[in-house]
Amino acid sequence: MQNDHQDGRHSFSHDNMKRDYPLAMETIWNFAGGRPVSNRPEELVISITDPKSDPVERFLVSHEKLMHLVLVRKDLSYFNHYHPEYKGGGTFTCEIEFPAGGEYKLFAEFYPEDGEAQLKTYEIDVEGQRMSPPPEDLSSIRSVDGLEIELQTTFSESEGLLRFTFKDDQTKQPFYGLQPYLGAMGHVVILSEHAAHYLHSHPLEQLPSKDEVQFITNYPSTGLYKIWGQFKHDGKVTTVPYLVHFGH
Repeated sequence: MQNDHQDGRHSFSHDNMKRDYPLAMETIWNFAGGRPVSNRPEELVISITDPKSDPVERFLVSHEKLMHLVLVRKDLSYFNHYHPEYKGGGTFTCEIEFPAGGEYKLFAEFYPEDGEAQLKTYEIDVEGQRMSPPPEDLSSIRSVDGLEIELQTTFSESEGLLRFTFKDDQTKQPFYGLQPYLGAMGHVVILSEHAAHYLHSHPLEQLPSKDEVQFITNYPSTGLYKIWGQFKHDGKVTTVPYLVHFGH
């Protein structure tokens, strides 16, 4: 059983949530089977307590869920987005599986009813065979799940505009069939190198065309970032990664 890591080395940004969040709440992370091993299901238990060490009982729904949990490898070669189940008494559970041994980082987002938006992080070294990350694909166009998805970026002094456009991968015609996912037309998670800075953004509501989705985010510093866009079509969620340099 271990407490959350709150060492100030990560940044948090989330639409409609305050950036300066209190650190008083404690998050206890516990893997039911002990230290995790790769390639097997692991039950993660997350317990949330207030400054008096009493369980936090009530949470607000944010984008259709009480908690969003993002798992990444520290080298950013792996990403997954979970929604832990609330069991009551301040406790959430989630079954996760690590694809290989090595260092991982977990980000839990939740909103206590009587508090501010929270981001809690946890780092874990997973047992199992370690794998070298594949070479990064620097292309701005990805073909995945029958779609051709292009990312275009525009940067101001501290903001980045991310513009995703969608085409049918076979016909190359504009694709208009995106479906809402967790209350929005898409979600974007952005991490800087070594998973130090964490950004979670939701799209602009007014868009020039139904074959594109746009996001605006404030980035904490210039540098290299990994982006994962998540979009739903034909009842399936597609996750698409990109590597970009924020800033001029």
